[in-house]
Amino acid sequence: MKRGILFQVKNLSVGYFENIIAKDISFNLFPGEIVSLMGPNGSGKSTLLKTLSGLLPLIKGDILLLGKNIKSYSKKDLSKMISLVLTERPPLQYLSVKEVIALGRYPHTSFWGTLKKEDSDYIDDTISLLKLDSLKDRFFEELSDGQKQKVLIARAVVQDTPLIFLDEPTSFLDIPGKIEFFHFLKIFSKQKKKTIIFSSHDWELCLKYSHTLLFFEKGKSVKMATPEDFLLSKEHHSLLVRENFLPEKIKQSSDVYPNINLQIGDLREKNWVIQALKKRDFFPNKKSFEIKKDGDFTLHSEGKLLIESPTLDKIFEKLEES
Repeated sequence: MKRGILFQVKNLSVGYFENIIAKDISFNLFPGEIVSLMGPNGSGKSTLLKTLSGLLPLIKGDILLLGKNIKSYSKKDLSKMISLVLTERPPLQYLSVKEVIALGRYPHTSFWGTLKKEDSDYIDDTISLLKLDSLKDRFFEELSDGQKQKVLIARAVVQDTPLIFLDEPTSFLDIPGKIEFFHFLKIFSKQKKKTIIFSSHDWELCLKYSHTLLFFEKGKSVKMATPEDFLLSKEHHSLLVRENFLPEKIKQSSDVYPNINLQIGDLREKNWVIQALKKRDFFPNKKSFEIKKDGDFTLHSEGKLLIESPTLDKIFEKLEES
């Protein structure tokens, strides 16, 4: 079944005034998808997020939200569609943790900003979901950097927007905190059909949890692919993060989807394809398919070759159409 496009970026150039930092950016975002932005500092990741959310004017190109130019949305309407968490800390020194989180509900309230019972319930549920119960009555400014980050993310969650943009959301978290956070993103985006795009330097976790990866190189166009394609493609071989980083081993390809048979000899490549398949739950359950790799990837069904491609993206598109 074909998914509806939520957010479109077409031939975008971003930067400050006429100083272009990143250019030729095009991609689509779908409901329930996790997209990661990776690359060195200063390559344009934060600038892109600020431009996509309307904080910075774009230099060139178009941004469409539900097929409508983002410039045509009022600030209030946009706040119901997009929530943003930046690395900069807002001045919230006189507010408790619960009060900071509650700020996320105000785009949905009346002129007087009065919270209804369903708003309060949503806030309480989010506090429990992110395990912030022990902090809810403390002042925001008393918290550690990692705790503040979780509170600001909780504020974005209660804003209840279909799009959530996060700039370096794990930069102040320890390793267990990062793993817990990415696991939360995976469950939350899937259950609530939220589309999440974030910047990060955590290679392993981005590759494991994101559906799509945009890689920024200074002065060059942005590369976009399924994360596993970055590890399998010769073109992107230099972007390998660690030679010994592999997804969990699965003995049988039938453990992924009973109707998809993998004919891939290289165990490392097969593991990455399995990981990519495990992230997706929109494949058909009536036909049987076979994915082979002998140079390029090929997709077969009922003895017929459906498509041949050097990347997984085209294979997934064909599976999705079936």
